[in-house]
Amino acid sequence: MDTCRSCSAPLPDRYNLGLICSACVDSLRPTGGLKYDAGKLRFSLIPPEATTALAEILTFGARKYAPNSWQTVPNAPERYLDALMRHLEAYRSGDLIDSESGHPHIYHLLCNAAFLTYFTAKDLNARTTTTNSKQ
Repeated sequence: MDTCRSCSAPLPDRYNLGLICSACVDSLRPTGGLKYDAGKLRFSLIPPEATTALAEILTFGARKYAPNSWQTVPNAPERYLDALMRHLEAYRSGDLIDSESGHPHIYHLLCNAAFLTYFTAKDLNARTTTTNSKQ
């Protein structure tokens, strides 16, 4: 049996759409429309400082190398893990600012973590695609 997305009350079989019960619809009418966001990613939770830090380092890298060239670096996951660790150790030792870029080491750490996230997601997607195509 489906339950109401708003109050979790069981829905009669005739609803069977996984929506909300009539009591919740009635209670929401005065406030406006409905939008089902439960279980969806909440991008508003990302601190704007983190987004800005990432953009600053990506902009620095695009000027130094080329936009998005990090995606084609040979042996990228190992090299970006090494870079992440270098920036982490600099940060841990009290060296807050990278001398080459002038940006905080923690910003570079975030960027390298984003790169590793990209390569991990790409690898996982490839594995899933390969597994599904064999079936």
